[in-house]
Amino acid sequence: MLLALLLLLACDMPEEDEYASSATGPIRDLDAISELGTLRALRPQLVLSEHLPREGFSLDFEVDLIEAYARSRGLELEWVYVDSHVDLFPALLDGRGDLIAGNLTVTEPRKEEVQFTVPVAIAREQIVSRIEDHAIEKIDVLVGRRNAIRPSSSFRAPLEELLRAHPGIEIADVPERYDTEEIIRRVATGDYDLTVADSNLVQAVLGYRDDVRSAIDLTDDRPIAWAVRPTSRKLLKDLNMYLTAAQLTDRAGSLATGDLNAIEKGRVLRVLTRNNAATYFLYRGELVGFEYEFI
Repeated sequence: MLLALLLLLACDMPEEDEYASSATGPIRDLDAISELGTLRALRPQLVLSEHLPREGFSLDFEVDLIEAYARSRGLELEWVYVDSHVDLFPALLDGRGDLIAGNLTVTEPRKEEVQFTVPVAIAREQIVSRIEDHAIEKIDVLVGRRNAIRPSSSFRAPLEELLRAHPGIEIADVPERYDTEEIIRRVATGDYDLTVADSNLVQAVLGYRDDVRSAIDLTDDRPIAWAVRPTSRKLLKDLNMYLTAAQLTDRAGSLATGDLNAIEKGRVLRVLTRNNAATYFLYRGELVGFEYEFI
């Protein structure tokens, strides 16, 4: 399904002058980016900006993907951090960055401000509850429950639509600096009642937490993509070409049982480990651990 969307959306490019006066700040399209040799990617400075990299974690996946794109184009990648999610779009349009990579759901209101690449992932929006909370099995039982959401989140629209059909569903604003993983953690500890998260992130979180669960789906599958300024037509086209090729050739998650020769040919050594003080842990922002450093 993702490949079909990639091929469809790759053909849906804006006309040459459709967005000629849309950006509000300095314009750096692909030519200027290549000349300067630096690609600036915007991300929010979040509460959990330092965490152990985990397979399947959506933001880590995007970091790896954008780093690979920059290397393939001979560019130095510069991460530009803003205070919170709400600052991402203004920072992009003001020219403080060249693109946004932050697990962004493609929505119609957002498409009025920026241009999105072809999808980097597909996800559903899901209600997340504590593991022992089995009351959430269908939409109507959300009445009287509080859903913790950032004011700028794309998750608010489906919840507000539900609220019109089911008065009594409550939405609780949380600080913009909290990323979704932090909000899920606070649901687990009882600080918040419920929240909404993308299914790709929920699955990654369930890989290391056993105190929360995905209760119900709020939406069908929706595309996750990167955002660029409307005037960055060449950058958008180049990103789409790269992402389409990357998705077509991706082998992530495939099984492999080859010995050293096969490992050397694939140039990837996969290491199974545990997150504890002897093997792999985060200390003052640095990844450390005897076996981690040894390998």
